[in-house]
Amino acid sequence: SGEDGLAQILSEMDVHVCVMPLTEETKGFFHKTRFEAMKVGAYFINAGRGKHVIENDLLAAIVGCHLSGASLDVFETEPLPQDHPFWDNPHITIWPHVAAQTNPETASEQIAHALWAFHKGTTPENQIHRQKGY
Repeated sequence: SGEDGLAQILSEMDVHVCVMPLTEETKGFFHKTRFEAMKVGAYFINAGRGKHVIENDLLAAIVGCHLSGASLDVFETEPLPQDHPFWDNPHITIWPHVAAQTNPETASEQIAHALWAFHKGTTPENQIHRQKGY
């Protein structure tokens, strides 16, 4: 929907969830201007990649009460340093990088299907698209 659609989403939604792939275009995607464009009181969840977020800008948006808080599963530096200010902010929930835990049953099935496809000379599902950056 382009920049116009993004502006509308940022200004209208109560909760923003980031699960984008990390590419050159998505590094630093959530920064001061985007946080300021969000509806006052909105909540931010990042289960994508730590480098999507300019952490100081997110912290400023929360401390300044523009955003009501955040739940974060990923960080620019992992593990999150013990002296990082996110730890001390009561409006930030820190997850232990488990937004997408691997289910052994389904994962083993996916691996088996991929190996079978490779063995048959066909293309496995869930390909990496290097030209897209993920």
